[in-house]
Amino acid sequence: MNKPQLLAIGLATAVVVTAGTVATVQYFQMAKALKRQSQRIEAVTLSAQEARATLGALQGVNAAAMEKLTGLEAAQTKAATSLAEMLEAQSQTASSLAMIETAQARLAASMQRELRMALRSGGTDLTEQQRAERLARNEAFRTAHGLKSDDATVQPGPVLALLDRVGLERKGGLYENYGLDVRPRRAGPISLSATELVVREEQSILVWRPTANPARPPNAIEIAFHDAMPAKGTLTIGLELASGEIVRFAHGFSGDNAPGAAPANLPADIAGYFAAGDASIALQRNNDRLVAALPPKLAEALGRPDGKPQVKAWFLILSGMSGTTLSLTQAALMAPLPPAETVTLRGRVTNVAIERGASVEIVDESNRRRTVGLSASGEFVLAGVDVRRPISVRFKHQNQLYFSRLGRWFEPVLDRNDLEIAVAPAFSNPTGAKPDVSLSSLKFGTDAEIAARFIPHSRQRWVGYNLSAQEYDSLTFANNLGHIDIDRFSGRPDSCVRVAFAGSSFSVALQVNRSDKYNILLEEELGLRLGRCVEAIVVGRDNGDPGALYPRLKHVVKDLKPDMLLIEISSIAMNQLSPEILRRTYGFDYESSPLDHFEYDSAGKLVFKRWEPNYGVFTTKATNEPLRAGIPLAAESTVSFGQMTPEVKDAYKLLADVLRLYKEEFQGTPLALFTGFDQAACRNLCQPVAKLADGTAVEYGAVPFLANQSRVCKEAGIACVHPNLPRGFNDRSGAYLTWENDFHLSPRGHQWFAQQMAEKLAPTLAAIPARAETP
Repeated sequence: MNKPQLLAIGLATAVVVTAGTVATVQYFQMAKALKRQSQRIEAVTLSAQEARATLGALQGVNAAAMEKLTGLEAAQTKAATSLAEMLEAQSQTASSLAMIETAQARLAASMQRELRMALRSGGTDLTEQQRAERLARNEAFRTAHGLKSDDATVQPGPVLALLDRVGLERKGGLYENYGLDVRPRRAGPISLSATELVVREEQSILVWRPTANPARPPNAIEIAFHDAMPAKGTLTIGLELASGEIVRFAHGFSGDNAPGAAPANLPADIAGYFAAGDASIALQRNNDRLVAALPPKLAEALGRPDGKPQVKAWFLILSGMSGTTLSLTQAALMAPLPPAETVTLRGRVTNVAIERGASVEIVDESNRRRTVGLSASGEFVLAGVDVRRPISVRFKHQNQLYFSRLGRWFEPVLDRNDLEIAVAPAFSNPTGAKPDVSLSSLKFGTDAEIAARFIPHSRQRWVGYNLSAQEYDSLTFANNLGHIDIDRFSGRPDSCVRVAFAGSSFSVALQVNRSDKYNILLEEELGLRLGRCVEAIVVGRDNGDPGALYPRLKHVVKDLKPDMLLIEISSIAMNQLSPEILRRTYGFDYESSPLDHFEYDSAGKLVFKRWEPNYGVFTTKATNEPLRAGIPLAAESTVSFGQMTPEVKDAYKLLADVLRLYKEEFQGTPLALFTGFDQAACRNLCQPVAKLADGTAVEYGAVPFLANQSRVCKEAGIACVHPNLPRGFNDRSGAYLTWENDFHLSPRGHQWFAQQMAEKLAPTLAAIPARAETP
């Protein structure tokens, strides 16, 4: 099928079959440490001298606040004061007033004050030696962070975190994990209580390539544990700087720390992080965390204000810990930060002409939203941002959301003025060069049960086909189950709603990073709507029609137990259910094809048949010859039921029968059939009309196709979920939901699909009760 036909019917994708496989990948606030310590220390009261000092401090704060109020009044009388300046002054005043109201609590809550009070009180629960040791540990802790012993106005806080209350899949940048599983422990729709690292091998590593710089020059590095520290092994955390220099920090938990073999499938650029003999800076243990001061040169390198990238990669290596699980609340570069309840964020939207009335939107985890207008040069000021909740700052252009380099979600822990939202594609190809297909690297396993599954925890690279100009250069990653997704687990201890999607290359989505796939976005969109955490799991395979997906469906239902299972259908998948169309399109023999499928036995009963390893022997030349003149072969499954050919009607009967079988076999798991490809791919030709040789007009395309699928769902007794046809967009180059020449979803398309599915699924999922399951 040639390109004009693709554009005419809007129903195509590039499918290539190769021999042997079908190819197409939060420092918890110090409050937590304070809470734990407060449970071990009796309540104490301030001495009269301390009370007077506190009152004096409050009076000083009050005077400072009054000065700022006076300054604000004066500033407001100046006609030349800009809106941004007024917002900043108002924010500063509000922060000062808040400090007056809460300074007593902050002083009483700070770790330095608390420990000193415990010492001076002469508490009967501590011996003199114990009190001395506690004070010494605290002083060492503050010294490691570069804080003066009598300075209670600042606390160490994160300025660039590998791990915090926002999961890695919602940050900017690619992350990979080898020899360990990454399990976010969910505390809300977005926020985490901790990140668990389930260690599978003697040597394991987590790597993240951030796209943002530290918000402030750091002076220390810290790792905070949610649970007990491990009893064995060595933890190494490090940074690869933009210069290529690698700096490591390490702590051994036992004397026997002999390294084991490196994890499997380790790319060469990551293997270097395991290099033996390189000196490491010692991480010092302090209560529930490991801390080290940064060498002056490193601190200087990470504090440059030039805006150039500073950290190429974070890495966390766990040696000799196989069989253990580490639960971390934070792994971050730290700096002294003043206490604050709200912060001000400044930034700019770049690479796009700013239209009159344009704005950015800020969304928090409670789904509270507000917009702030942009200046003519794209600048914006977000004042009064609550530091207690993760936030998302986004700008919408041509129906696509763009985010700052901090990622889709981040913790607003301090004032910053470096938020840049660049309206630009991830890949640029100004010359229109075709991709070098030799750069693609897809790593499939040899699973006898589930065909075309990727090797677990393996990097996948996909540059596309050399049929047209290259549109992406995608690095993505297979999870612990061999699917392009984040790691997934059978238990659900956080009581999240769980939905699972099974589909084709539309759902595999090798064209984007796994963090940008529709299911990860759907977790966020649904979570905000439902006010609880959501897991949206994806399992898929290239050319995955409902029959070919059967082994994956069994695995999902048995091992992951979703609250709803959604099965993808598209016009292309329908064509694979027709032996005649399959033969003409790919040359495959249906009964001996490279696809798992269902057939009818002699009694008319459905039987499942696995793919034929020697399918090439039965393959003939693809012809793409139409079944009838006037209608492209690929469009036949989109013709309305009354005008279908017998071959296509048979395919629809098979689909209905397969869905009935699934409904019976997967009792207790609600099923739904979902569409999306045809709505996205039809662009501005969603219901064209063809004329047959006898002059009969035949409608085809996305509109009748959706009606056909609704009919099948009714016959099978399951739900159909159809995203709305995009109206008023997706009709011109530069605004499509798919790539220009590759009809898989673009980043814009993944956002559209996630938003549509959240709207359709939220009412049903809202009724699902919370339940916790372990492990």
